[in-house]
Amino acid sequence: MFKIYWDEDDVHAVNEVIRSGMYWTTGPKSKEFERMIAEYVGRKYAVVFNSGTSALQAAVLAHRIKAGEVIVPSFTFIATSNALLMAGIKPVFADIEEKTFGLDPRSVEAAITKKTKAIIPVHYGGSPCMIRELRDVAEDHKVLLIEDAAESFGAKIGKEKVGNFGDSAMISFCQNKVITTGEGGAVVTDSQDVYERLKLVRSHGRLENMDYFSTWKEMDYVTLGYHGSFGHFPVKENGQACSDEEKKSRAPNGGSWKSERRYSSSVS
Repeated sequence: MFKIYWDEDDVHAVNEVIRSGMYWTTGPKSKEFERMIAEYVGRKYAVVFNSGTSALQAAVLAHRIKAGEVIVPSFTFIATSNALLMAGIKPVFADIEEKTFGLDPRSVEAAITKKTKAIIPVHYGGSPCMIRELRDVAEDHKVLLIEDAAESFGAKIGKEKVGNFGDSAMISFCQNKVITTGEGGAVVTDSQDVYERLKLVRSHGRLENMDYFSTWKEMDYVTLGYHGSFGHFPVKENGQACSDEEKKSRAPNGGSWKSERRYSSSVS
């Protein structure tokens, strides 16, 4: 169905990263790529992920969408709804219109309830959907608008590129997309808060500007992601394990450590 284009420049670029010996995933090249994406789309921030699906799920988490409903098109790749299901959110399907095969604003309007938290329209096959009308619907009902621009990186409405109309937008770099990294994705946004939370989701709750093993000293837990909190872990200052008696004397909750080894995957 498709063939990935590549040349010797790509081979050289990959070899250069591998030979650097460190930071294959979030090093200088990744940061440069994020800067270029944000600049090209016209948003303040971009965060890259290992797939468009994980990028969309991260966007949902970063926007603090909890239990509830999110409206998605009935005509889309299953990842659009899977990203919601993996975040514990119910996808609600609305119909598409015939011109762009994107969400029909009238169908979306009819599907909105008190449980609706967001709308995720899809720009299908390189064609922008009726995103301006959908933005109006989202604003009228005070719900979030997150664009699924997986297949439409660079598409425009007038002079404005898709990815600029919602609170955030997801882009995919899977093999058959407009540009590809083999596999990958990104979220673009103008919100610094969302940007910082996106990075926490990506790094399992670890601050990227601190030593990996000392982050917990600054943050006992994070509100999203998967971060182990070891604030009361039974180890002495010199790194040696405590004896059974020392563990019991230092442990809270009647001498049990189990409840103190907390792993948070909640969103608040």
